Amino acid sequence: MDVPETAGGAAGAAARFGRFYAPVAVGLFGLSFLPMFHDVVTHDDGVTMTTHYGTLWNMAADSAGDPAVFGIMLLLLLVALLVPAALRRQPGRLLTGSIAVVAALVTLMVIARPGTGSPTPSLTPYAAAGLAVVIATVVLAVAHTIVLSVARTGPPPAAPQPPTAPQPPAAQPQAGWPATGQADPRQRP
Repeated sequence: MDVPETAGGAAGAAARFGRFYAPVAVGLFGLSFLPMFHDVVTHDDGVTMTTHYGTLWNMAADSAGDPAVFGIMLLLLLVALLVPAALRRQPGRLLTGSIAVVAALVTLMVIARPGTGSPTPSLTPYAAAGLAVVIATVVLAVAHTIVLSVARTGPPPAAPQPPTAPQPPAAQPQAGWPATGQADPRQRP
């Protein structure tokens, strides 16, 4: 169902959500190429050990990078869901609900930091910005799903009107004087 851009109410609002999804997709994909965690320096018996994490892609290339590979799959799935949501006028509740679920999983992955070991590293400003964008995406997608549900149900239907009696056909004027059917008095017999 295409909704005109000027449509009001829930249907009009639902048509405007898509303009936020494209920047989110581009931003999240770009942030995946920036470092996520600060380096961790540990001191044990006079030995200083530094753990460098790098970008999500660097962590996935590591031998213990299984959580990062899962994170990349979630990120790519989220971007793949955001693209059609950005391009369609009304993407549908299944798509927006899927965006909310996948974005919530990405949020959980960033907060839990699986595979980083102990002590857990702190987030870089890039990862904190990405986390804020993903949380905002969860909120946006949930709100969009709710608005789509309201727009789909719409206002309650009007009460049926009783049938009206058929009207007789209107009398057709005959040739001659207009609307009376009489001969034109100006004409001679």
